[in-house]
Amino acid sequence: METSNERTQVAEAMKPVVIKAKVTMQNAKEKLKKVKEEFDTHDANLKAVTARLKQLETGKGKQIIISPVATIYEFWIETPSYSGPIKGTHCTVRQTGDIKVVPITTGDRTGGIMGALIGGAVAGQKGAVAGSILQRQNKVKTETKTIDTRQFDIDIKGNGWAWSATVGANDGDNSRKLRDAINMRGSSNEDINRLIADQKQKEEQSTKKRFEAFNIVSDVESELKKVTTEYDKIWKEYSEIRLPLIDDLKHRWSKSNITNRALVCLSGFLLLLCFLSPLAYIYGGLISQTYAIGIVVGGVALSVLFCWLYFAKVRLLRC
Repeated sequence: METSNERTQVAEAMKPVVIKAKVTMQNAKEKLKKVKEEFDTHDANLKAVTARLKQLETGKGKQIIISPVATIYEFWIETPSYSGPIKGTHCTVRQTGDIKVVPITTGDRTGGIMGALIGGAVAGQKGAVAGSILQRQNKVKTETKTIDTRQFDIDIKGNGWAWSATVGANDGDNSRKLRDAINMRGSSNEDINRLIADQKQKEEQSTKKRFEAFNIVSDVESELKKVTTEYDKIWKEYSEIRLPLIDDLKHRWSKSNITNRALVCLSGFLLLLCFLSPLAYIYGGLISQTYAIGIVVGGVALSVLFCWLYFAKVRLLRC
């Protein structure tokens, strides 16, 4: 039966093999993540290319403007009286009416009762009449009102068809945008059949790239499965040969020198003081609350550090 010292030596000898297998597996995981991202990019690109091809194959293309007057596509136009190719279609917009600013004047005449009373008291009836006339005032106020009488006549003409509509002042900008879109697409020399052929070629290329990316993902997944199995096998051997946690701590304590033991005892004493500091604050008032909290936080941080060093670097953790 192997002694504790022999098992520890074998476990220490296996550590580089375990770490290498672990790094290999982690690298495979990173590689798989990267190739999956590349696959997702090719997959999204293929979906976009296919969606564009479907747009073109309808004969309409992408929708540009939708309005009550007309709906405009790259190669198609729809109006209440016509639906068909937009090529050769022309649109004009004519404004009638204008914006006018109209002045509005209002007046208010105040009476002269107080002046009449004062004049009557001083000079009798004639004084009352004069006082009333002097006290009487007219208040005049002038305001402006904007009146918008604009209308926009939209005339659309194509090969063998025409459509017209009138919109109000609020649709002036939209009517101009509609006119520009119709004239731009109506005079375009783009060939939808040529675009469809080019898009089919793009779809074929995108499909090929997606398929290649999918195969790469499958290969890397197989590789990851293989190295994971190898790591599990090595880890099982390592975990079976190394000492249990308590026995491992006892063995390392027995093999450590005086200096290491002194450092461990000192660290333990300091940690004990850290966790007892709240008692010094609560019962003795020897330190402030801020210092007590800071000392406890420091003790927790040191404890976490010591545990990480032991389990991650000395005993090793399974990933």
